[in-house]
Amino acid sequence: MPYWQHYCHLVWGTKNREPVIDDASADVIRQAFREICGQERAKLLALGIMPEHVHVAVSIPPRIAISDFVKLMKGRSSFRLNESNRIDQLARLVGKANMVSFPSGGVRFLPLLRT
Repeated sequence: MPYWQHYCHLVWGTKNREPVIDDASADVIRQAFREICGQERAKLLALGIMPEHVHVAVSIPPRIAISDFVKLMKGRSSFRLNESNRIDQLARLVGKANMVSFPSGGVRFLPLLRT
């Protein structure tokens, strides 16, 4: 079995950094992220959900591109929010994404992609 370590710190925010994520929405987002990590065999290391942005520290298997993983995370959370009728308030969650990667030996942030 191959060995891999690929740690990423993913951050994205609401449009115009408006504080639209409340506690109930955060629970929906948190559950959606756990579903995706389980489905893709990623390791969710830390999750911080603020009213205007989301931080995810995750170890992603090398078989999936970071951009595809982020698309899954944002898509599933938007879908779940829509199912729970919370999307009206949170439609702005598809704002800018900024992804950085850090090595396991320290916390040295490297910009990878900005969309």
